Amino acid sequence: MTKFRELGQRVPPRRSQEIEDIASCFRAMIATVISSPIDIVRVLEHFLVTNYGVEYEYPPKDEMSQEGLTRPDDRSIKIRLDVYEAACKGDPRGRFTIAHEIGHLLLHQGVTPEFARDGNQAHQIFEDSEWQADEFAGALLIPSSAVESCDNPEELCEKYGVSIEAAETRYRNHVKRKQKRLQVRP
Repeated sequence: MTKFRELGQRVPPRRSQEIEDIASCFRAMIATVISSPIDIVRVLEHFLVTNYGVEYEYPPKDEMSQEGLTRPDDRSIKIRLDVYEAACKGDPRGRFTIAHEIGHLLLHQGVTPEFARDGNQAHQIFEDSEWQADEFAGALLIPSSAVESCDNPEELCEKYGVSIEAAETRYRNHVKRKQKRLQVRP
């Protein structure tokens, strides 16, 4: 069975490596106050508030159907309360959701007024706001150096507090990029 992802908003195109570089730079900025695995709730509630003037809310499920919603130009992030509570307990999906919304904040200022998963016109994956935010979240939570030095995705899950899906995606994409670099072009 083929899995199809929902498209987000069309945004200016970004390559995986560009997103990786942005996440790596942000990770370096927070490294002085945050250790690994990243305490993503602390990043949201303290680092982003102090350094970016971000406002955050945790609406209950009956007031918000999406797990997260970011308005980059307003510097506003909403994380549904149950998702926030799960992230506070170390839940991989909750942690990824917060990292994903931080990705929207950093990648999409001045691009579109609101981000939520609500189907849109067809466009290339590298122009998709949701794909870009997912790439950012993976790169933020699992540094490329960790992917390079691990033997399997399960190691990444254990060390970085991410889901097997996130770890497998990072691992698979790293292997693909490595193979691409090793290809000899005629």
